[in-house]
Amino acid sequence: EGELSDKALPHNLALALWGLREIQAAATVLDQALERCTDDRDLRELRAALYLETDDLAAAQALIGDETSSTGLAIMQAQALVTIDPQRARSLIKDNDFRSASQHQRLVADQVIVESFIREGLWDVALDRAGYLVDEYPWSIIPLIELAKTQRDRIPTEAEKTLSLAVDNLG
Repeated sequence: EGELSDKALPHNLALALWGLREIQAAATVLDQALERCTDDRDLRELRAALYLETDDLAAAQALIGDETSSTGLAIMQAQALVTIDPQRARSLIKDNDFRSASQHQRLVADQVIVESFIREGLWDVALDRAGYLVDEYPWSIIPLIELAKTQRDRIPTEAEKTLSLAVDNLG
């Protein structure tokens, strides 16, 4: 009981369990750690990510609230909002400075923007933005998958070509 002296231990253990797909065990570790240090941003951020992993958007939203003090929290907040308030989700991304964020975080932020346009029915804008992702992140197949997802309902033949290209890029 009392204050948790080494917050890295539960954080790293939860990451390891999550990597092993032991989501419930990782969540339990983080919940116990957060009982002892409720204000630890890294633990809260990781727990919110686990909530998002299990599609519990309300719990993620409750945990991180409106806090966007880090790029990770801004992305999680936007992910939690994109289905219910796509414009606000997009604003959260656009209002944060991602220049010093990792490439992966920038990619995820851009994916949220694409998703927000889809949710609003702005298909042409979503397709343009998804195409931009392919050019901006050539090292990843994720933009190709995002583009194919966006193309799927509007231009299925293009979606098939894009997915084929993504599969080719795996090898």
